[in-house]
Amino acid sequence: MLPNSKTVKKEAKGLLAGKWPLAISAVMIFVFFAFFMAIIYSLLYPLFPSGIPFVVLTVLTVFFSVALGFPLLLGVLRVFRCILCDTDTDLYTVFYYYSSVRHLTKVTQFCIVLISKFALIALLLFLPSIIIEVLASGKLPFFMESGMPIWFSNLWVFGTFLRGIAVAVLIYIILRHYLCMYIFVQNDNINIMEAVLLSKKVAKYSITGFVGLFFSLLGWILLSLLAVPIVFTAPYVIMCYVVHCTAAIDNYNRKIKATTPFADEIEFDL
Repeated sequence: MLPNSKTVKKEAKGLLAGKWPLAISAVMIFVFFAFFMAIIYSLLYPLFPSGIPFVVLTVLTVFFSVALGFPLLLGVLRVFRCILCDTDTDLYTVFYYYSSVRHLTKVTQFCIVLISKFALIALLLFLPSIIIEVLASGKLPFFMESGMPIWFSNLWVFGTFLRGIAVAVLIYIILRHYLCMYIFVQNDNINIMEAVLLSKKVAKYSITGFVGLFFSLLGWILLSLLAVPIVFTAPYVIMCYVVHCTAAIDNYNRKIKATTPFADEIEFDL
C-alpha cells in the first residue's frame, strides 16, 4: 500500500536533514541555468522583434534550453536519489549526464522520445477541435463561393467541448508517464522504451497517490513562483517526488510478487 501524502512529506523532511546545503546547491544550478537562458533571450529579443527571425530565435532558445536543461534536470534528480539511498555524492553529480558521450546521447534520445510522443498525442487529440473551429470560422474557400450554413457558426461550442476533453486526456496521459525520469535515473542501463513502459505499468497503481501528493504540495509549488522561496521549496518538492516514486515502485514489485511467483513482469532493483 502506498504511503499517504503526510507520510511522504514527513520522510522527505527527514531525508533532507543535514543534506540541505547539497540539495539547495543542486537545485540552484538548474535555476541559474534557467535564468541564464531567459537573460540571453531577453537580450536578443530586441534584435529580432518579429517575423521569421523572431521565430528562429524562439525555436533556438527552446531547443538549447531543452537540450542542455534536460540532462541537468536529470542530474539534479540523481543527487536527490543519492540522498534517499544515503550513498556518497557531491555537487558534481548534477553534471553526471555530461560526463560521457554515451550518457548525453542516451539522455537526448530519451528527451526526444518523450517530446515527440506527447506532441503526436496532443496533435491527434486536438485535431478534431481544430477542424471544427476552422469550419465554424467560415473562411474556407468553398464557403466564400456558396456561403456558410447558419448553423455552422455554432460549431465553436462543440469545438470548445472537444478541446476541453482533449486537454483532460492529454494531462492524464502525461501523468501516466510521471515516473519516467525517476526510472531512467535509477537504472543507467535501462532501455528508453522500457523505462516508458514500466512508468505506465507502475502509474496504474500509483497515479491517484501522486495526484494527491501534488495537490498537497500545491501551496509550496505556488510559493516557488515568487522566485526567492524556490531555494527552499524546490528541494522539498523534489524530495517528496523521489520518496513517492520509490514507494510506488516498491508497491508495484509487491503486487507483482503477490500475483504469481513466476511473473514475467520486469521488477525494479532498488
